[in-house]
Amino acid sequence: MAELIRTPAYEGKEPYIFVSYSHRDSGIVLPLIEELFKRRYRVWYDEGIAPGSEWPHYIEAHMKGCDSALIFVSQNSMNSVYCENELVNGISYGKNIINYSLDGSKHPQLAEYEEINSLDDLISRLDQKLIGDGSGYESSMVNRRHFSIWNFLFVLSLLAILLLGAALYGLQKGYFDKWLPGKNVPEQIVIEEKPEENVTIENDTIAQAILEQLGQEDLFETIELEADDYAALREATELSDKALTYYDLTKCDKEELYLNGCSDAVLELLKYFPALKTLHLSCDKITDLTSLNSCPSLSNVYLNKKCFPLAVPDKHRFTIFYEH
Repeated sequence: MAELIRTPAYEGKEPYIFVSYSHRDSGIVLPLIEELFKRRYRVWYDEGIAPGSEWPHYIEAHMKGCDSALIFVSQNSMNSVYCENELVNGISYGKNIINYSLDGSKHPQLAEYEEINSLDDLISRLDQKLIGDGSGYESSMVNRRHFSIWNFLFVLSLLAILLLGAALYGLQKGYFDKWLPGKNVPEQIVIEEKPEENVTIENDTIAQAILEQLGQEDLFETIELEADDYAALREATELSDKALTYYDLTKCDKEELYLNGCSDAVLELLKYFPALKTLHLSCDKITDLTSLNSCPSLSNVYLNKKCFPLAVPDKHRFTIFYEH
């Protein structure tokens, strides 16, 4: 989203518009938000929250602070738990609700609110007090710079590790002996070096961390994922036939997944799904549910009898149900 809208979400204390929409409708909604920015309206919208953050609390706080709630209604938003919560909160907080229908869908809780479906109608419904002078976006910009600094520190740390490794290797081979006291070797002494053996490094943790940070690498190529696991993950997420990447997982907005015939390796990947709340398992190759503790939003896990026996952590953040 940040690539489509250059203006960051408003973070000041003046009256502003809270925008509620389904990310599946981004292609329609984001251009409308851009038009509001061009007219200098103060607008807060979800720019994309990283997995693991306090997502519901973060959005609810902005709903409480807004003056008007612009609700984009569609079949996608009516099927979204997050959009439904935003709508209920907006009404319960007594906000000025603006009912904008994207595809003719009508939400039963918005029956008493006038429906609009064009930018002109929207502008006519907005109060002049929502127009600002372009200030109030500094907080979001600071957050972006902060995120960039952490990326820089991450790369700097990797370089430091590589340099340290090179230094230790050089010390072991004696490349720095002529600069070290007591390490000079007389020229007449010949040191016979043993031929180096070819070493294959598997599962390089530094390389793996880089791949996870970039997020654009094919899962099947970068981790030890069996073909059956790869197929089960595709079927459960309904993602396209292209190469499956970390980026695809972090942008998947499915709140409920059904996994069949997969192993523990797939459970390790579920921590990248930001919206996952309910998981159904029917897999005889799973041995341990401990990795599910890392899922940011997971609340319910349904287990089929095919899953047993398996290890369940003593302390877990989710509720376990048993299906026949």
